[in-house]
Amino acid sequence: MNTFRRNRLLLFVAPLAFLVAYFAPGAFAVGPDNVTLTVTALGKKDADPPELAKGDVQFYVNKERSQIANWRRGEKLFLAVLIDDSLDSNVASQWNDLKAFFNAQPPETYISVSYARNGTANVVQDFTNNHELAAKALRIPIGPGAFSSPYLALNDLLKRLPASSAERRSILMVSSGIDYFHGNFPESPDVQSAYERAQKQNVNVWSIYYPDAGHLGGRFFRAFRGQNDLSRLAEESGAES
Repeated sequence: MNTFRRNRLLLFVAPLAFLVAYFAPGAFAVGPDNVTLTVTALGKKDADPPELAKGDVQFYVNKERSQIANWRRGEKLFLAVLIDDSLDSNVASQWNDLKAFFNAQPPETYISVSYARNGTANVVQDFTNNHELAAKALRIPIGPGAFSSPYLALNDLLKRLPASSAERRSILMVSSGIDYFHGNFPESPDVQSAYERAQKQNVNVWSIYYPDAGHLGGRFFRAFRGQNDLSRLAEESGAES
C-alpha cells in the first residue's frame, strides 16, 4: 500500500486508436476521437517519483510514434474501495493497514467503501475526503452466504462512479477472485466485460487477493484461477495486482 502513497497519477489525451491497440488488440476499428488515459509515475525504491513533462513521454501505436495532444498532472482522485463480502473474516485483521493507507492520502483523495454481494456493489460510505470517516466503514465481511461474482459487482460499481474524464478514478478491489456464478474456467466471463468497461471509463482497477470463506477458496486450482483473473483485470485496466 505504500506504493499508492508514492504514486503520482497523470492524465493525458491521446488518439483512441492507441487505447484499442494497447488494451484491446482484438477490438474492432474505431474512429479518430480522443481519449483521456491515466499514467502512473513510480519512483525507485519507494522514493518520490520525478516530475514528468509532456516531452519526457513517447507514445507508440504498432511501433509508430503517436502524438500526445495534452498532458497534465491530476490532483483530485476518486478512489472506490470494493471489498468482497465473501472473504474470510480474518481479513479484518488487515483493516488497520487499510485505515493507515486511507489516512495517508492527501485531501484531494476522495474515498468510498463498498461491499460486493450478490453481484452488486453495496455502498456503505459515499466518496468523502474525510478519511477517518471512510475508515469507519470497514467491517468484517459476511462470509458464507455472500458468494456471487465479484466482477458483476465491479461492473455495477463502475456504472455508478462519477462521470468525469477530467479527474482520476481508481478502484481498489479486495477479493478472492473466485466467480461462484460462472466459474473461472479458463477465465470468468465477467472479467473481460469489467476491464473493457474500465478501459472505456479510464478507471484503473488495483486488486488485492485474499481467500474467501467458502470451501472452494481452499482449493488450490480455484484460488490460482481467481488470482489469475484478478491479475488480468488489473493489468488490462492499467493497474497492478
